[in-house]
Amino acid sequence: MRQTFPDITPVTDRPVVVDGNIITCPGGLASIKLAIYLVSNACGESRADKAFHYLLGDHGFNRQGAIEEPDLGMKCGDRRVANAVGLMRQKMYELCSLADIAASVGTSERELSRLFKKHLQAAPGEYWRGMRLKAAKWMVLNSDRSIAQIAYECGFTDCAHLVNWFRRTYHVTPAKLRRSHRELGVR
Repeated sequence: MRQTFPDITPVTDRPVVVDGNIITCPGGLASIKLAIYLVSNACGESRADKAFHYLLGDHGFNRQGAIEEPDLGMKCGDRRVANAVGLMRQKMYELCSLADIAASVGTSERELSRLFKKHLQAAPGEYWRGMRLKAAKWMVLNSDRSIAQIAYECGFTDCAHLVNWFRRTYHVTPAKLRRSHRELGVR
């Protein structure tokens, strides 16, 4: 993109970008945020709430939280970290290395690690894994996808890799969490 459009500054720290009469988003979950933004502007807040309910069944998070990113990456004070967080969000479902992320934001992997630890108190890999785990947890609770499919879609190498990190983080396996969630009648 930089070669083709050298005068354009890419925005990577926001899920929806409005520039005059052009509105863009990177896809994935950001497309839901874009849909809610458009419905809200065209039809009002109550219709946006209703649309959000239909899009996601209203399980797992609120509409306002879906539109506004709570991640610290945008407010940390270093553009490279904010852009790296944005790229991690965009590439959450793809295989991509931290070296590629660092190069994309104009720094080395070592410098990016130092900046993350300074501004976000976490290594880039930990931060990115946390993002992927949150997405996986949401999918476990709000979809009928298999755990293997969720692992694949959230960028884990295989099902065992996801289950291992999920258990470490949430102290329960994805299958057990899903089962207990359904037994409580939440879904």
